[in-house]
Amino acid sequence: MLYLKLIRLFKKTFLQELLILFLYIFIINNFLGNSTEIIRADGAGYYDYLKSIFYHKDFIRYNKPIISNPELYHRISNEPLTGSYIETNNYMVNKYPPGTALLIAPFFMYGYFTVIPENNFNDGYQKEFHKLVFYAALFYLFIALIYAKKLLRLFNIHEINIFIIQAAVIFTTSITHYAHAEASYSHIYSFFAITAFLYYCKKYFTTNKLNYLAGAAIFLGLIILIRNINVLIVFFTPFLAGTLNNYLSGLRNIFVKPKNICIVFICFSPFVFIQILAWYLQSGQWILYSYGKEGFDFTNPHFTDILFSYQKGLFIYHPVLLLSFIGLTPFFRQKRYFTISIWLLFFVMLTYILSSWWIWTYGCSFGQRVYVDFLMVFFIPIAVSLNEFTFSKYFLSALMLIFSYINVVQTYQYKEYILHWEQMDKEKYWKVFLKTHPKYAGLVWRDKNIPYQQLYTHTYHNEYNLTPYNTHILMDTLITDSILINTYNAILVGFYNPIVEDDNSKITLEIRQAGNKDLLYWHQVYITHFENEGFNKMQKASYLFKLQNIALNTPHQIILSIMTDEKNTVIKNLSIDYVKI
Repeated sequence: MLYLKLIRLFKKTFLQELLILFLYIFIINNFLGNSTEIIRADGAGYYDYLKSIFYHKDFIRYNKPIISNPELYHRISNEPLTGSYIETNNYMVNKYPPGTALLIAPFFMYGYFTVIPENNFNDGYQKEFHKLVFYAALFYLFIALIYAKKLLRLFNIHEINIFIIQAAVIFTTSITHYAHAEASYSHIYSFFAITAFLYYCKKYFTTNKLNYLAGAAIFLGLIILIRNINVLIVFFTPFLAGTLNNYLSGLRNIFVKPKNICIVFICFSPFVFIQILAWYLQSGQWILYSYGKEGFDFTNPHFTDILFSYQKGLFIYHPVLLLSFIGLTPFFRQKRYFTISIWLLFFVMLTYILSSWWIWTYGCSFGQRVYVDFLMVFFIPIAVSLNEFTFSKYFLSALMLIFSYINVVQTYQYKEYILHWEQMDKEKYWKVFLKTHPKYAGLVWRDKNIPYQQLYTHTYHNEYNLTPYNTHILMDTLITDSILINTYNAILVGFYNPIVEDDNSKITLEIRQAGNKDLLYWHQVYITHFENEGFNKMQKASYLFKLQNIALNTPHQIILSIMTDEKNTVIKNLSIDYVKI
């Protein structure tokens, strides 16, 4: 009997979460591909608290200003940390809050005690630590899914619908990316803390029990410690109360009883203290704004851009979240206008504030990453809609399957340089929509407007009719002109052709030293990258081969070749421009 009870407890507690995570790992291993460099960019800043404290011993700087201790700041002023630290009053302060590092710490400590140090900057960046950060993200994602289930049960959502929502949270949003390739960023950890906070708040407003209030206070403190601005989630709490009376009653229960206030303070304040202590130990100031000149411009919000722009629009890269507005329908039917108003007001307020950040795109990132932290705000209405209407259940489930496919493909595209990390637009988006072939890698990254000075041009007026599955030499020439050799640093290859999208031919430029034939330069690119005016159109196709950082100060041989695929390929009016950029 005990055995059966344990099985039932296992199934009820976390079986479905494990199934979802196993599917997620399967997709990573068999489609997305494992990431070897997880601690990078902003993630390196969040993570650096651990390296600074345990490896480099340069965290405590409050009595050691830059002017008299420049060697102490050498490490944190250099890559990959440039941009993570802000100078304030002659000190360098990590601009990121320490909450992410705090949650990663147990996993980091395993590596600290088991990985052999190298006694250099790389300590803490060895491949084992990248894996440990990935495991940390998986762990907190797992706990977040459990809290999501507990939260949705409070809304009386059926178990099968909870399972659908849990899967949708991972596979239809950029959690697919931020729990994996950029697991050192704060978003998974914020998603975990906010989801747990929502659960404890909902439970508190339902029961008025002190233990749930304490849980809410703990996770609110953690939310602030992970990402300060996410304190905005407190404005969503009236939605969880359900009615204005319930909300006010819950607040009165806190403030009219000194015991309750003390419990909230005891649970909440340690996290605030960790933040201000981190500031003090780095700079000697208990309170400071660690982001320097970076801030909000509330007079110039990018409200439309942050929601609908092809560059980083929330609903472009997370179309599933549009379903949350459909999900409000049951609340209208039940005349729960207070609940609807709070949800809409919170969405507007959150979007206004997030879109007012000095860089509303939030840098190189997949989709609109700052909303990842608040995903359960969007998925609660979707879950309610799944629960209320049989038709909507099948319709929304089908849509979520479609959105899952789109999201997983785009996650792959982002990782493989098919989507541009920052400069997407409508033309680029649809040019590579759901394309996964390697020939699309880097296609939308091309800068077609690089200024250059033309030094010498050689035009070939003949027409090349190239047979399939062969390597054809288009040009083989020796450059001996000393003036040209010491001047040009790029080669522009062009021809008049329609660039056929399904042509998988590859063009290779190689440069070899005259005489000994040592290879100086080699670069191969799909012919599709020569496109300038769209696919399947007659055009002046071209590609600029940049030759920077190689020594071309002696005579050398240039060989241009094409490796054709299964189609007959024609190259007309080939031109070679030697240019200086």
